[in-house]
Amino acid sequence: HYSGEIRLHPSQPIDLDALKDSVIPTVALDLVKSIIGDGHGLLIVGEGGVGKTTLLANLLGFVSDERKSGLVQRAFEIHAAKIPEKMTDYTAIPKTEPATTVFERQINAALDDGVSAIFIDEIHGDEGAAFWRVLTQDDGLQCVATFRGKANIPRLHSAISMAIRKTHRALPQEDIDHAFLERLPFVLVLSRPHANSSPRMTLLGQWIQSNGGMDLQPLVVWDDENEPTRTPHQPVREFKL
Repeated sequence: HYSGEIRLHPSQPIDLDALKDSVIPTVALDLVKSIIGDGHGLLIVGEGGVGKTTLLANLLGFVSDERKSGLVQRAFEIHAAKIPEKMTDYTAIPKTEPATTVFERQINAALDDGVSAIFIDEIHGDEGAAFWRVLTQDDGLQCVATFRGKANIPRLHSAISMAIRKTHRALPQEDIDHAFLERLPFVLVLSRPHANSSPRMTLLGQWIQSNGGMDLQPLVVWDDENEPTRTPHQPVREFKL
């Protein structure tokens, strides 16, 4: 049997006020604004339909005006009203070529154009070549990207590493880990806490090296009383805001 999914987007884009507290708590949103505004990288992780693209669209406006910014979408899902005037949308919809080929080409086009901040929606497991270039581009590049995957923290690092290794099999794991720490130091996870519940942010954390590997150290979590709270851990990157 075959199954299909039809996703209807609202005629008016969903504003950040509609997401605040219901999807992303204020305590986490303030931290995310600082992450974006100060030029740090952020990876938004979640399965399909949990709001990764909607959240990304509402973060575009927080990128510093001093940066030359670009957007690459897998499809034209982000409303044009959400894209800042100074940001270039490199998105192209494939007609005869494979979607992955066109998507990677647009990522490379943005990098070749000299963007210093790139927003990507969304990275899949078969696009490791372009993803690795994003992770290893010159030190000044800021990356904010969505990644489709289950909200399984222990397997997240493995899943992304495998995506890169599909095209770079000989890469030492230490090089991949270093790229994560430098280019995508922060991770935001969206998921449904329960089977029939609405999606929301379930974790905002940062990559740290632990026991010779990588782990996500939580910065904002939901406590036992189902309330969002900051953890004692401090961000590894300095914020000016």
